[in-house]
Amino acid sequence: MAEPDLSANRKRYEALHQILLDRKREISTEVLTRIREMQGVEAGRRGRSVAQARTLEDMDLALVEMKSQTLVQIEEALKRLEAGTYGQCTTCRQEISESRLRALPFTPRCKDCEYRLEVRLEQMRRAQKHLQHYLAGL
Repeated sequence: MAEPDLSANRKRYEALHQILLDRKREISTEVLTRIREMQGVEAGRRGRSVAQARTLEDMDLALVEMKSQTLVQIEEALKRLEAGTYGQCTTCRQEISESRLRALPFTPRCKDCEYRLEVRLEQMRRAQKHLQHYLAGL
């Protein structure tokens, strides 16, 4: 029986680790830049209508929040890499495809489990909308 190639595994680990760290650094820089821009733009927004200023502010905050969530996902991926579970779906425990990991190196789920999660989340959003509509009519 052949011994596993530990040097190849180590090289893969180091490459994945570096990819995740590079992505983390890139997103952190984007978030900090966006926050600084938001602070600087506040003065420029004073000439706009309140609605325009709020819309721009909401868009900026949504972008920063989205990037911050990605940073959390990267941190979680780094932990999985350290634990030796990186590349394994956190839902079904099956191997995540190499192409998916290349596209989204911080993804915790395989394509099928991610799809099922998105469908459930969409169903919950619709149910919540219906409930809000119903409650508004009371």
